[in-house]
Amino acid sequence: MTDPAFDPAALVAVLRAQEDRLVLRRFTHEDAWRLGCLLADTARQRSAPVTIDIRRGHQQVFHCALPGTSPDNDDWIDRKRRVVERFSESSYLVGTRFRAKGTTFEASSPLDPCLYAAHGGSFPIRVEGAGVIGAVTVSGLAQAEDHAMVVEALETFLAPDVPATPTPTTAPEPDPDPARPVPGPPTVPPPAPAP
Repeated sequence: MTDPAFDPAALVAVLRAQEDRLVLRRFTHEDAWRLGCLLADTARQRSAPVTIDIRRGHQQVFHCALPGTSPDNDDWIDRKRRVVERFSESSYLVGTRFRAKGTTFEASSPLDPCLYAAHGGSFPIRVEGAGVIGAVTVSGLAQAEDHAMVVEALETFLAPDVPATPTPTTAPEPDPDPARPVPGPPTVPPPAPAP
């Protein structure tokens, strides 16, 4: 069997399967808070110097920059997120597709590389019946690690048996779209106790 880490064509299949599997039933501002806190807690536990950004449509609904990051991470987030918005696929999948064809996004895409980066770390927020409604992005690690951190967080976020996290100190705003399907809220594990 071919190792997808070294075979771009095999990796495309793995990345596509992740996107097919990681579909949410809804995604509210409260959900963005919980997913963002899950990512931030995971990054802090690993001492990962990352910036985390979550968008719902064109609205930034979560942003966190941890120690060791810089404004460059915000630039990478914007560039990777634009790829998700343009292609409705993860930035890692888009870049890997180009590599599977023996080229790169930068060499073969007509898009400005100062505005678009097909590097791992931005993942589409896909909602059943609605399609891609936003993006969750991590920047600060190697592209495969940025991507893996987002995928791991989404897998945990979707898990039905994860203990709840405290809610924000202010009540979330009501969802302006009452027609959106509303399942039970996902939950986030509490931070691990300090050693």
